[in-house]
Amino acid sequence: MKKLTIKLDFIPTEVNFFIGAENHNAYIDKFKTGLDWYLNSDGLTTDLWNDDKGHIIMISVTDKPFDVYEIKGLIVHEITHAVSFIMSRHGFVCEEMKAYLSQHLYIKIMKYYDKEMA
Repeated sequence: MKKLTIKLDFIPTEVNFFIGAENHNAYIDKFKTGLDWYLNSDGLTTDLWNDDKGHIIMISVTDKPFDVYEIKGLIVHEITHAVSFIMSRHGFVCEEMKAYLSQHLYIKIMKYYDKEMA
């Protein structure tokens, strides 16, 4: 399974990044939410709470051939959703925190994506 897990140190939140619908969909099945949070487009960000794991964010993008700038732009798009979910769930409003969190996730995810898709 192509999956990167990023645990945030300052809040009980885990961010998972998936490449490919099968990887995302298999992981979401573990939580048996009954909701249709399956990846059936080029990108998706899911926000959920699990009593055992806490706050879980899932960022997923297609593994289909794509223009490299388009897919990286899509990853930025999905990171924006993830950061909004995190800020909202934990009651944060600081723009500087939002910027640093976006930067942190971008660097971690891009390094992983570039390695996996090379």
